[in-house]
Amino acid sequence: MKLIGTLFSTVFLVALVQAGINTLSPYSSTPWTGGQPQNIQIADDGQQPSLSSLHNITCDLYVGNSQAQFFAQNCATGVDGATTSTIACNVPATVGPVCSCYFIKYTSGNYTAYSGSFTINGVSGTIQGFDPSMCTAKPNASPAATGSVKTPTPSSSSGDFNHPISNFAGLSLAIVAVAFTLL
Repeated sequence: MKLIGTLFSTVFLVALVQAGINTLSPYSSTPWTGGQPQNIQIADDGQQPSLSSLHNITCDLYVGNSQAQFFAQNCATGVDGATTSTIACNVPATVGPVCSCYFIKYTSGNYTAYSGSFTINGVSGTIQGFDPSMCTAKPNASPAATGSVKTPTPSSSSGDFNHPISNFAGLSLAIVAVAFTLL
């Protein structure tokens, strides 16, 4: 039992400390408007892996919560973290419904990270399988993630805690894992 608990603890603690990308914009108090060009601003968060070590990053726009995430559109591919701090994202007015649980998913090889959630206004459309009411639902679980969720640097009190892959849920899982180890 201790071996299982130790393995469980290790996996979730590694998931919590892996980082690299800090999303400065967008975040909860800076909504986007559909039909207008938008910018994703990123910076290194001071943890490993460093942003400069991430190459060929894909930036995708998603919508959802901890129970279900839905791809909305690709914003950029081939982004070099060593040379890029601003990523252009053209959001069509038909990308999906107005809601407050859009987020950016970053991938580079085995690395995955997420921005905080934000709103897109001035849009209409549907995303197959997505119900906008899930943005306000209180999810009861969060999937394990590699990468990090960062509250944006410009305002640490932005209230950006309604993210699909929450570090709070990861911390809860780590606590459970430690409890199993102690049994």
